[in-house]
Amino acid sequence: MKKFFLAIIAVLFALTCSADAADNVNLVRVSDFNPKEFIDRMGTGVVYQTFRQSGKLVAFTQLKSRPQFYDAENFPGMSVVGTVFGVEGDPLPDGEVRFFVDNEGNVFVVQFLASDIGNAKTSGMVLLMVMEALGLNENEVDALINRQSPITEVFCANTKRRIIRQISDREGRVITFFGASNSKL
Repeated sequence: MKKFFLAIIAVLFALTCSADAADNVNLVRVSDFNPKEFIDRMGTGVVYQTFRQSGKLVAFTQLKSRPQFYDAENFPGMSVVGTVFGVEGDPLPDGEVRFFVDNEGNVFVVQFLASDIGNAKTSGMVLLMVMEALGLNENEVDALINRQSPITEVFCANTKRRIIRQISDREGRVITFFGASNSKL
């Protein structure tokens, strides 16, 4: 997990260093929802409904505090909560969604983690649900999925902020979303 936080620091440092050329980077929360509202939004979106029509229901566990991921140095005042997800009735989870929450209770960073032993299709659908809940449209989702670099961004027309996507592992199972209002990588 330290690699994840070091990667975040590297991204934040790179963004800060490029700030002079990009009119000062302004990192903002990636969502205006609290974690429960974010999950509710995931469950009412088009992606969820499509998956449901195929006969599968994705279930999320109750949000739980993840104090082992708190990072007062890099994310002062932020807490971390997470929910495990999987197809309802399956004994093994397919992954987890973690939320780094700011002092106002809103999601500042979303981290998606696919399980090594889980169903890849379910994980892929939940990743799409996360991106839909962020407010991304189909073209913006395409841009983030199809770019091969570990870090990329797209402007989200719905939220009027840049969404930065970082893949932290070689398998593409750990994906983190940040928000920025006026910067480019």
